[in-house]
Amino acid sequence: MKFKLTDVVSNPFRDLRSFPLEPERVQKLVEDIKAGGFDSNVLGRKRDGKLELAYGHHRLAALRQLQYEDAEFIVKDLSDDEMLQKMSSDNDPAYSHGIEAVVECVRAAVLAFC
Repeated sequence: MKFKLTDVVSNPFRDLRSFPLEPERVQKLVEDIKAGGFDSNVLGRKRDGKLELAYGHHRLAALRQLQYEDAEFIVKDLSDDEMLQKMSSDNDPAYSHGIEAVVECVRAAVLAFC
């Protein structure tokens, strides 16, 4: 589903202040998109006319840096549990993310359910 980038917001459980985007990762994605275009592998749910990202924050930042106005996104009817699960899977240490990603996922789960 196509959304204007101004209508795409972060996962409500992701704290970008405590766990900010990695500039090097965004830059690599910028280069990849320049070379081959943007293949949507960003997942979110539609809420109040906006797209809440489950994952894909770095990809979104790359699109914004490239001044895209809109893009295609994968949209599913995701529960809060599923939003947390998808965020956790995307930030899994197996994908070169450190303990900070694990801490962020635990923090988000506690915030969501306590």
